[in-house]
Amino acid sequence: MFKVKWSQNALLDLASTLTYLAENFTTKEITALRTEIKQIERLLSDNPYVAKLIPERKEVRKLVVMKYNSLYYLVTNKEITVVSFFSNRQHPDKRRLKSS
Repeated sequence: MFKVKWSQNALLDLASTLTYLAENFTTKEITALRTEIKQIERLLSDNPYVAKLIPERKEVRKLVVMKYNSLYYLVTNKEITVVSFFSNRQHPDKRRLKSS
């Protein structure tokens, strides 16, 4: 089993997404997103190589979360680091794929 941790960048991305949802949607959508994230964390913990590598950074993998977001992560020594939780409504150039 792999441990899943979130980078500062990914936590900032997630906070921004949750703020947007809180301002524009109901708690139902926020709850659904949190549930989906927990399920994805369990999936990654058991199957870290489930997602495909992205062409821009060969060591980073991408999973789509509820079609509106993508979770980017690295796999290293029994650990998964989520490096970005990206809103797919934004231009791809805005992605921050660093692990810090």
